[in-house]
Amino acid sequence: MKPVLAIAVIVLILAGLNGCKDVHLHPEGGEHEAITTVTLTFVDQSDSSQTITAVWEDVDGIGGANPNRIDTIKLEKAKVYKCTVSLKNHSAHPPIDLTEDIKAELDNHQFFFDVTGGSAQISITDTDSRGLPVGLQFSLSTSMDSSAVPGSLTMSLYHFDNSADKTGSNRGNETDIEVTLPLLVR
Repeated sequence: MKPVLAIAVIVLILAGLNGCKDVHLHPEGGEHEAITTVTLTFVDQSDSSQTITAVWEDVDGIGGANPNRIDTIKLEKAKVYKCTVSLKNHSAHPPIDLTEDIKAELDNHQFFFDVTGGSAQISITDTDSRGLPVGLQFSLSTSMDSSAVPGSLTMSLYHFDNSADKTGSNRGNETDIEVTLPLLVR
């Protein structure tokens, strides 16, 4: 490539990136909206009027200031919760509900959940077109033996550029978001 053409291409790329503050690039080259807010909703299956919501929020996006909100998930022992995940970009005006984007691309996304400390088991309940787990919906069961020992729940959303690379058990190379919230089972 000629030097003048190479410089012109670089200038165009940099100008495009500066004009799109709400979009960031995957390391592998694809782009997607910034996820600034994750909301986890837990509904007690034995009493649907008992709903717990936990929010992780980083309004200025990844790489700026520390997250401005990280709720503690407070659950009861010996319960089963039906859970949902909601993702939004609050740095855009108006805010963008990214959950719908994930639903439109189920074959290219999968959530992984890791629990430390407290006694809880997670089972993903939604699937993509090939029957592989997605994770926008899951169930969480707490143990009868649970004590008020603090733990954490880490939720990671992986993106697969090629849906054939998604096997249901492998974590992809592209992480759309990874958040950790304190978990207390009492």
